[in-house]
Amino acid sequence: MGIPAWRGPGKQRTFLVGLFLVLFFYPSLSAQDDPELSFLPNPVGLNDRFTLSFEVDVPSASMVSIEEWDYPVGIRLYAGPNIRGIVKSREDGTSYPAVSVSYILLSNRTGRILFPRIPFAVGSESRRTGVGIQRVGSYLNSVLSLPLELEWEIPEGPFYEGQTIPAVLVMRNQEEILLPERVSVPASGGGLFEEAPELGEIRRRLYGDTVLYTVPVTGYLFTPTGAGRFFLNKASVTAEGISGTSDAVAVNVEALPGDVAVSGGVGRFDIDVSPLPEGSRVGETVQLTVRITGEGNLAYLTPPEPDFAGLVLVRSEETHDYRASQRGYQGSRESRYLLKAEEEGDYEIHVPAFPFFDPRDNRVVSLPDRRLTLQVLSGGEISIQEETFSLSDLRYTPNEILSAQSTELFRLRYIYLAFVPGPMLLLLFRVRRRRLLQYLVLLLAPLALFMLSASGELMDFDQVRGAEELLMRRDYQAASVVYRDMASEHPRNGRLLFNWALCLEGTGKRAEAVNTVIASARCAVPDQRVRSFWDSLTDSDQYIRQYQLPVYFPPAVSFILLLIFYNLFFLAAVLAMFFKRSYLLLVSLLFGTLSFAAAGLFGHAAYVRSTPVAVVASDVVSRRIPRDSAEAWLELPEGLTVKVTQQSGDFLLLSTAYGVEGWVGSGDILRSDDLFQDNKERE
Repeated sequence: MGIPAWRGPGKQRTFLVGLFLVLFFYPSLSAQDDPELSFLPNPVGLNDRFTLSFEVDVPSASMVSIEEWDYPVGIRLYAGPNIRGIVKSREDGTSYPAVSVSYILLSNRTGRILFPRIPFAVGSESRRTGVGIQRVGSYLNSVLSLPLELEWEIPEGPFYEGQTIPAVLVMRNQEEILLPERVSVPASGGGLFEEAPELGEIRRRLYGDTVLYTVPVTGYLFTPTGAGRFFLNKASVTAEGISGTSDAVAVNVEALPGDVAVSGGVGRFDIDVSPLPEGSRVGETVQLTVRITGEGNLAYLTPPEPDFAGLVLVRSEETHDYRASQRGYQGSRESRYLLKAEEEGDYEIHVPAFPFFDPRDNRVVSLPDRRLTLQVLSGGEISIQEETFSLSDLRYTPNEILSAQSTELFRLRYIYLAFVPGPMLLLLFRVRRRRLLQYLVLLLAPLALFMLSASGELMDFDQVRGAEELLMRRDYQAASVVYRDMASEHPRNGRLLFNWALCLEGTGKRAEAVNTVIASARCAVPDQRVRSFWDSLTDSDQYIRQYQLPVYFPPAVSFILLLIFYNLFFLAAVLAMFFKRSYLLLVSLLFGTLSFAAAGLFGHAAYVRSTPVAVVASDVVSRRIPRDSAEAWLELPEGLTVKVTQQSGDFLLLSTAYGVEGWVGSGDILRSDDLFQDNKERE
């Protein structure tokens, strides 16, 4: 008896696979598309009636039942639902029965009304429609327009007294991104209201087949100064001729716990206290830095005030680096204190504990206090005015000055012809290989002549000697005149400029002395005597100096090395090709690497020597804005080094080492790159 064909192994396997596919795809084959919502008319005027409808492909209206659903805010039912049978047509011209469900609705608010999925049932099967958007506008000059939907966005509370609350004014449910032309936001009372336009970002979402945007208009940081109920006022915006007004938003603010009253900090913070030096001397200044970092009301909290226990506070400065964020201000605040002791001994500095309230964890956090010890020894700071110390002890001797008087090769135009022999040698080798040695001698001879031709400019030894004698006798005024005349003829002799700076300090011209030392450091790498004199000049101002004496490789030496290694690179390359030796190729690569290193040293020296530096010519008060009538801002002492960051007319914007900026007149500073002009004007 044979096996029926439909029960064979292959047929049975095919049947099982087909059954599995039918069961797997049955839900998708049997599923029906969600009915689409239709609005007529769309858009519609405010308080006008409109029809909401959808269609269900079933043969009888008795099969469809409507479930309860929540109408969007501002929408109310006028009539419906109306369920009736209709006849629909297919693309091939045939018709079939269906069911239409419709509502008549009213809207008492303008904007884009987002309708949810409406639930209904077909027999015992529960189904839902798709989502829909009805646009409700108002008539202006007989033209129906859709106003902007404005809204204040603020984080979830609770909020506390002194907490910085970010508030972003946004345009919601926009079908295109509009740029605001006019924004009117009245300031909120009961606190500090600062604009922060960087808050907020454009958000995009898909509602049905429509893309809707939430566009930030502007942002603010609101910091209430007390507890109670506050309001973000109504705001109005106009964009591309379309206007809109937001509702006011109430903000309930609770009182801070009493433990936080001393600082008023609300957020999350950390505190760092800079270490003190191991020891100091009487009269020397030390710096203490208290830095608060974190996120919250960083701009308005009160940092802990250190107790210096017998030390003298010379000066205090505060700087900040923070920006608006979704939780207030994010960044840091620094308080810097310059201190000194008038007597020897051990001093203790106490930085109190810093309490703040963390609204995210709803708890008070107290960062512990810090205690620092400073040991002060007798002896005092070295002052160049003391009788035990003479300016002449730091001078350069005539022989040292003359030995530094040489022409810098890179300032001679013709010396750059010395870069030609290397490439020319390679070119000639490629043309005429047999006469390599003759070409080598022919091309390297001019290089040697160029190197030997650089000689120092002549300087009168007797004149240098006479200036030294005046300096040794402490006749600083006369010595200053002689050194100035010589420096005007030899402006790149750094040692000569340094001796002139000694004389300027001896005559009490502190700012000119500082400026001349800077010019000296630009022409010659500062040695220990220059740095000692610099420390004495700048530390006595009780300010942190902006400018530091540079450290760089002598540019004249690096230029000569560049010239040598550059030509040796081509020479080794030609020899490697002539003798076909691999080690000569390695030598060529070595000289190429050394050429790049020498070029880097030369470029670094040129950059360091060209860094702009300014010196305050005399005690001056900077202004907040570049006007003589502007409010006084910061006192700048004579000899303070600063950065010039901007110019406006005859005013310059100066930045101190603390990062504090202020405007002064251009005649209130000295520049080392215009050394002789500045000094002549002051004489």
